Amino acid sequence: MASTVAVGVDWSPSTLGAAAITADGPAGLSSDYRGWTYDDRGLGITLARLQTEGQMLHRKAARLTRLAVAEPEVRAQLEGKIAVLNVHRTAVGVKRGKINRELGFHFARQVTDYAATAGAQVIAVEDLTTLETRGHGRVNNNRARAVRPP
Repeated sequence: MASTVAVGVDWSPSTLGAAAITADGPAGLSSDYRGWTYDDRGLGITLARLQTEGQMLHRKAARLTRLAVAEPEVRAQLEGKIAVLNVHRTAVGVKRGKINRELGFHFARQVTDYAATAGAQVIAVEDLTTLETRGHGRVNNNRARAVRPP
């Protein structure tokens, strides 16, 4: 049996995800173009803040590492600070992972509810496995990295 109603899901750095309904009828494929956009409940802003914090901690640890090599008399003191920064950076990474997981499950639930309401038999999701996150400038590379499907 061929599906008559489908929901297409597209990933986007600005909205995380958008979906639209397409129906297969006697006149061919049609859509009402109303669509649906995911509301991440502010979690995207939290992710961006944590990403910035993690990058700052990484830069600070790298700077202190260079200083520890250049200044042997304060090496032990700097290595202690570097260890603390690395612990904080790891904690930020764990928080980001938890938020990404929560976003993924919440998004999947919302799309599933949207599809069920529309009576869709199929949900088609854009495949981002080939998304290249290099060579597009620092800002765009970070945007592409920040929004990864679950």
